[in-house]
Amino acid sequence: MRASMLASTLLLAACGGVQPDVTRGGPAGEPPVGQPPAGGVATDELASTLRFMREEEKLAHDVYAVLGARWGLQTFSNIQASEARHTEAVRGLLVSYGVEDPAAGRAAGEFVDPALAGLYTALVAEGSASVEAALNVGAQIEDLDLVDLAVRGEGVPSDVATVFGQLSRGSRNHLRAFVGQLESRGVTFTPTHLSAEDYAAIISTPTERGGH
Repeated sequence: MRASMLASTLLLAACGGVQPDVTRGGPAGEPPVGQPPAGGVATDELASTLRFMREEEKLAHDVYAVLGARWGLQTFSNIQASEARHTEAVRGLLVSYGVEDPAAGRAAGEFVDPALAGLYTALVAEGSASVEAALNVGAQIEDLDLVDLAVRGEGVPSDVATVFGQLSRGSRNHLRAFVGQLESRGVTFTPTHLSAEDYAAIISTPTERGGH
């Protein structure tokens, strides 16, 4: 599956292991019945943003879990654990704003949005072809995730912006890791979603602290 197909599929999705922590939203931290959400009442746009980012981060985790097991690369194991923290961070926002968790009760590779479910299948198939293909899939996911976080993070409440900022730092680190692995194998990654200038700035900057 090419990167352009990845963008198109996720655009459709937007419109329309540590397994228990990642796939099952639990009651811990939820406000008592009758009390308003701690973060306030979410607008329809904010609720949609949080649900989408919860599933997109889960998608990254689930794909990396399969590809890590397939190829045995430590890079995937490390980033899989980070993605578990990413999707849980978004779950915390869902709880705070009283928004239903789309990942609650769903196992790896299961998504509310059928487009994301199909994307998961396609990415796993692509990444199962070779180590280089798997690393390219990882870089594709982080490339798109960074743009989604930036676009969807515009105009959100400060607590959401803080979490999205942490996720973006983590995703930049993940992109550097995948690209570094590709370059060590003589493969050049070309971003589809980030501008050439933004991509070059990320790759030329050392690993950042403070990301999940």
